Amino acid sequence: DGVSPERVLAELSKILRGPRPAVAIEVLAQGGQAARCVPGWGDDPVGARLRPDVLARLGDGPGPALGLAVLIEPSPLEHVEVHGQFQRTCEALAGLRPSRDLRHGVASLAAMRAKLGQFASAPPPETAEQRGEIVMLWRATERPDGLRLALAWADARRDLELRAGLEDFTRLAEGLDLYAGSRSVRLTANDLMAAGIEQGPELGIAQLRVHNAGLGGAFDDREGALAWVKQNLR
Repeated sequence: DGVSPERVLAELSKILRGPRPAVAIEVLAQGGQAARCVPGWGDDPVGARLRPDVLARLGDGPGPALGLAVLIEPSPLEHVEVHGQFQRTCEALAGLRPSRDLRHGVASLAAMRAKLGQFASAPPPETAEQRGEIVMLWRATERPDGLRLALAWADARRDLELRAGLEDFTRLAEGLDLYAGSRSVRLTANDLMAAGIEQGPELGIAQLRVHNAGLGGAFDDREGALAWVKQNLR
């Protein structure tokens, strides 16, 4: 009480950069300080009880972004929409007045954890676009720590089905990423309009779909991409 949010964030960051952060957080929780220092700590008693265990599974010095994703992500035990989880985490973190980069980093990890959980329970991809989407996810900057976070939550919950699903997805994504290699076929807005796509927001969506389909093996060159557009996007 009486301590600025910036000071609270600085002290939490020190804990999360150091050895055995889970022990320090457990001490704060048992003494009642976690509920005063960590936004939303008391809103989810089951989640709060598991958070130190999740943190412990990440080992020493996970750092502020990954550590705060453990401590602050709202409702980590629920299946939530990915974009909504990004926004909810930003809102929860706002009370500590983090930098824009830290806020984005924490929220991105929470959203990645949620997205990986969805893929872990999804059926195998059937189309080139779906395969390409997996490759794009696997290559995302926040994916390695997001996967660590997802696995740590699965283990803390003793959720063997989720753990197995994440491991299966990892093998699938690694194989698709290896197959995709450096393949990258992109079409310009002019290419797409010439192929019959109307100008506007749909152009950006179409470019992303083309890129994903190329990564997924639908075609290998510009001519193949244009043929795919005419067959699938018109």
